[in-house]
Parts: sequence; structure tokens; C-alpha cells
Amino acid sequence: MAKKNQVVVVGLGKFGGRVAITLFQSGHDVLGIDIDNEKVQEIQGRITYAVQGDASQRIVLNELGVQDYDAAVVAIGDDLGQSITTTVLLKSMVKEVWSRSHSDLHTDTLLQLECTPISVEEGMGTRVGHNMFKPAVHEYMELSDDFGISQLILPTQHENMSLENLGLKEARSRHGISIISITRRGKIIISPNLKTSLEKGDILTICGNDDQVEAFIGDKNGSKNQQ
Repeated sequence: MAKKNQVVVVGLGKFGGRVAITLFQSGHDVLGIDIDNEKVQEIQGRITYAVQGDASQRIVLNELGVQDYDAAVVAIGDDLGQSITTTVLLKSMVKEVWSRSHSDLHTDTLLQLECTPISVEEGMGTRVGHNMFKPAVHEYMELSDDFGISQLILPTQHENMSLENLGLKEARSRHGISIISITRRGKIIISPNLKTSLEKGDILTICGNDDQVEAFIGDKNGSKNQQ
């Protein structure tokens, strides 16, 4: 089972709300904070806990126990000053901080703070929520609430194995996912056949249920269960 992380999301607008909900649906504990009580009420029941508060104030973060969380996402919209202040505070309390970037200068500032900048575009909230604790996943496109297309680096435990051994193309495969393409040294292999052997550095584009994709990434048994 994947590790259950505790994540605080500051700013529960359209973008932040989507990040928070996606993280919660992925099995993580999520604390959402917003200064706007209406936004807090809208997301109640869809994440672990939502509270009204000013996250740019250390006392608020301390009272909520944010220092015990694994990661934080700053999704504040238009108030750049509040966004930077909140990011600096969170970075002093939480190891991993992702922050919405408003400009190239803001991005440079976040990098200097050793935070991960996020550029906001359509669908990015869902991708951030899916990818935060899946470093192997490069891109994610949601097709339904728990089903999508992922692009990821081949997990090391699957190197030098064929698709047939992994069961990726069988109707009742152990992983329950299908492979769309393999990108290898700049060349794309569309609908690879069962005998195709996977190599180190391959980038896979796969389709499947989110839990099944996560199981494939974390599977340490390789083809042993297929013997």
C-alpha cells in the first residue's frame, strides 16, 4: 500500500480546491485553509478537514499543527504578497512545499526558497494532486474521477522485462492497465507488441485506474507472480 501523506493546501479556489480533492481521492489526509469561509464551506466533506484562517500568520499554522505535515501546497490566487509570506512560513515548518507561480520573477523566488513552482493552466490542479507523491509520473490526464492516462519513467524493477511477462496487454492482467506507447531515445513505439522488452530510460504512456497505475509503479515483484 502506498504511504498515506498529510498535506496542507492553502487557498481553496478553483485550482487549490482541485489539488486538495485530488490528493484526498488519492488516499492522503488533506487540511485545506482559506481566508474565505464560503470556499471553506464549499469543500467541506470532500477533503479530510477544511478551516477558515489566515495562513500567512504563524500562530494560525501552529494552532493547526501544520509542522507535523509532510507537504504543503500554496494555491493563493491574486495576492502575491500573501502567497510569498505563506510560502516562506510553510517552508520553515514543512519539508516539501509546492507554490503557485504568478510570474517568471515569482518562479525564480520560489526556486531560491527551494520550493517547487506550479504554473497554473487548465487541468493543472488535478495533475499536481496526482503527481505530488509519484515522482515517476511526468504527466497525467484525467478521463474520469479515478481513471486516466499517465506518462511515466519505467520503474527500475520492470527493466529488461517484456510486456507479456508484465501482463500489461492481457485481458486479465495483474496490473489491469494497458500500454499506449513507449518513448525510447526520442523515438515513439505505438501499440508495442507483447514481445517488446522494456529498457532503462523508457517513457511509458499507460491508461488505467489510478490505483492500478500506482500499484504498477510500486510493484517490487516484477514478473515473479506471473511464473
